[in-house]
Amino acid sequence: MELAIITAKQVVILYCLILAGFAGVKSGVIKPEAKKAFSNLLLYLAVPAMVIHSYISKADRSVLARLPQTFAFSVLAILAGLAITMLCTCRMKGKECPILRFACIFSNAAYMGFPLIEALFSAEGLIYASVYVTVFNILLWTVGFGMITGTVEPKEVVRTVCTNPVLIAVVIGLVIYLCQIPVPEVIEQPLALIGNMNTPLSMIITGMMIAGSNLAQMLCDRRILSVMGIRMLLIPAVC
Repeated sequence: MELAIITAKQVVILYCLILAGFAGVKSGVIKPEAKKAFSNLLLYLAVPAMVIHSYISKADRSVLARLPQTFAFSVLAILAGLAITMLCTCRMKGKECPILRFACIFSNAAYMGFPLIEALFSAEGLIYASVYVTVFNILLWTVGFGMITGTVEPKEVVRTVCTNPVLIAVVIGLVIYLCQIPVPEVIEQPLALIGNMNTPLSMIITGMMIAGSNLAQMLCDRRILSVMGIRMLLIPAVC
């Protein structure tokens, strides 16, 4: 019950931040062109800093023992979503079909998930979440990339995965955590401050995206509504 209350409060907070981004664009205070700059700031600074900072703690054997299990469950969860999506959309036609399937399988796991997980389970939860995001990104740039383009270029996939800032942050964080490398306060504090931008920045960006889209048109599209039902209800229930 306590977790449910915390979750509900956190969701309300997230929606307030989304509303701030929406209002900022609609009022003209924030220019729509700023979305790309904000997204780059989030992807290349805020999220990696938050991930690395979550690993700056004393090594816990129980946490280490659960990491392989977390990896396996992450693979199963995403593959289950893939199977459910392909089964439920097998009759879907049109050029938008690959995009809708992609959106159904690969959700916004990091931007939306990390703030909620941090509020519920603190830094330990972020460690497990970073394992999921690692699996997510690998499958995103292999299965997901092939789904959209129809082909998979191994060299391009390897290059993209190896240069992904979140995956690089996970590797750095794991090295710090496993080797128990002491991080001075003058480095840890900036990491914490930059990482704290993740929640407000990601939600403001979401609000900006909503402000620039045609919600009425999307909500009248039966295919989008069906994909939303699969993504938001069926896949979580099965997982």
